[in-house]
Amino acid sequence: MLLLVSLQADIKLWVLTGDKQETAINIGYSCRLLNEDFNELFVLNATEEEKAKQSVYEALHKIKETVGIKSKEDLEGVDEDEISLESKDFDDVKDVYSFALIITGACLVSITHRIR
Repeated sequence: MLLLVSLQADIKLWVLTGDKQETAINIGYSCRLLNEDFNELFVLNATEEEKAKQSVYEALHKIKETVGIKSKEDLEGVDEDEISLESKDFDDVKDVYSFALIITGACLVSITHRIR
């Protein structure tokens, strides 16, 4: 399911390793996986579970804000007739927005350790 959603959303996943976070980022730029055209580059490196989760939520909030996705709370009190149910055509916006998420192994472990 995740793979299908990733393909539809044009999400690309690359795993880069290095002795340090900066090394992996530099490899990303050298290989042209990362570039200055991204709307935002998020670096998640918290090692404590709550801080790691908070950094993920902050990144998602920033992406929603940039793309213009409204939460249910933002739409409270708005007349239903004023809310457009039409979605943007994916082909029209996929080249407009691009984000990169750099996450360290320690941060990934702290977020996903309960999934196992």
